[in-house]
Amino acid sequence: MQDINAALPLDGLHFELLSEGRMQALVDFLSDYFFPDMPLSKSLGVVADDSLKEILKVRFSEHLSLILIDESSDEIIGIRTAFTLTRRWQLNTDEIKDEKIKTILKFIYQKHNEMNVFKRFDVNVAIQFANLGVRPDFRERGLGCKLIEAALMFFSQFALEMPCITGEGTSGHAQRIFEKYGFETIHTFLYADYKENGEVVFKNMGENVSTKVYVKQL
Repeated sequence: MQDINAALPLDGLHFELLSEGRMQALVDFLSDYFFPDMPLSKSLGVVADDSLKEILKVRFSEHLSLILIDESSDEIIGIRTAFTLTRRWQLNTDEIKDEKIKTILKFIYQKHNEMNVFKRFDVNVAIQFANLGVRPDFRERGLGCKLIEAALMFFSQFALEMPCITGEGTSGHAQRIFEKYGFETIHTFLYADYKENGEVVFKNMGENVSTKVYVKQL
């Protein structure tokens, strides 16, 4: 991370790779600042309870996520979470108790097998970009873009083993960041088209009209 911090200097802030000692702070950050603002979870009123936090700890246990630290408080003020996906991966919601979270995951991964990045790039492992977020009092400073830049620098060293990154943009803001850094759109899911029992699932989405699935070759 030393090279990344040198290449992307930020006054009073620095990047770290997620450690076990920061894991609880990461899931608390997601609970406090990511889920309340994410369009899909906001639409359904998702609250990150303890069971979801434990699932998140397992998901990010590879310690591949980047966090941005405020040096004055030693607190996390930004995240770019990531984990690996394998060719054999299949969505399993059995351990998730919250039906709203299940609904979101089923929506995002509804075309997973059709959008087979493993076949597309002839690889067995890919990097999944999960959550991108900045604490409200640090927003409007371009830190989301800095987190993407830092993550791309970090994962470029694994290009031979994991030559592609995939991720989902659920808001217009997230989509603009993905596209700024050369991610290719491989599918678009319109919120107005996703229905259960004839009723639109995700309502009051404002300017956010779709989730886009992206991929980038390293």
